[in-house]
Amino acid sequence: IAPVRFPPQKKPKKNSPADLPPPPPEKKAPWQPSEWLGGPPTPPLLINLNTRAIIGGSSSSPTTSSPSSPVPTPAKTVSVPKSVYVDIYEPAPPKVETPDYVPKEVKVVRQSKYRHISGKGTKKESQVDNIKLETSSAEFSCLRTNGTLMGVPWVGPGGRLAILPINKTGRLPDDFSLIEAGSNLMDFDLSPFHSSLVAIGTEDAHIRIFDAPKDLLTTKANFTKESADLRGHTRKIGTVNFHPLADNVIVSTSQDRSIRLWDVSTASEKGIVKDAFNDMVQAVAFSFAGDLTAFVAKDRRLKLFDTRKATAVAVRCFSH
Repeated sequence: IAPVRFPPQKKPKKNSPADLPPPPPEKKAPWQPSEWLGGPPTPPLLINLNTRAIIGGSSSSPTTSSPSSPVPTPAKTVSVPKSVYVDIYEPAPPKVETPDYVPKEVKVVRQSKYRHISGKGTKKESQVDNIKLETSSAEFSCLRTNGTLMGVPWVGPGGRLAILPINKTGRLPDDFSLIEAGSNLMDFDLSPFHSSLVAIGTEDAHIRIFDAPKDLLTTKANFTKESADLRGHTRKIGTVNFHPLADNVIVSTSQDRSIRLWDVSTASEKGIVKDAFNDMVQAVAFSFAGDLTAFVAKDRRLKLFDTRKATAVAVRCFSH
């Protein structure tokens, strides 16, 4: 693993933009699960980049309780009718004959404070060596981080995941403790608000939650103690994503063509969208306000859903 840095252009302090780069945001969830799921949500927390003051949002403080045993909670279910979508097809542009002489275009330099920023590779001592990446499938993420820890799928049976400190550098030991999910790993994610909370989606249709211990690099026995087991999907998991604004909320997809919404704090399912896709989902992204979720499947269609209300949004289009 080789970090790539993007240093800003060196300028006198008085000429340097104040928000380049901005200080790291504080890890505070704008919403708790009940606040976000109950909707309509309050405005998200905004942080002033100059004063670091929190503007707006919910006044409740984030909880640090670990997931408890499941409690029976009715989940909202909706099947997606075909008529809910709007297909977007752009006609091919008309063919324009190119003249024999084409004048040269005048290049206009766009003024931007990011103009002179470029990636710069780090030295050997800043990299992480001896990574044994699992390469049996190209469908899962190779690296994810929450700013404190990073996760890497590790070679071997049983759905192994290496959890490393983000500041770890140098050569890793040949043998150290890994999180083992018990079935082939399909996708995983790390909580943005609880640094040690890890969700792993597996081939047996389970989403297992682990509270990763701090001594994984100094022990050798694999860690298999799960904090919760989220069951509901009927086929192997496609994607697992923690919500970036709502604490302890997970959005998952599966080969059963459904989207499921989970509350990790109660280990319960909170919403289902059935028959949402025609193919396996490959990527998931959330809107800035956290109310809409975009999904891209293997059939090259991008779809938007309001997963909080378990309803489909009327957009379906070919992506690439």
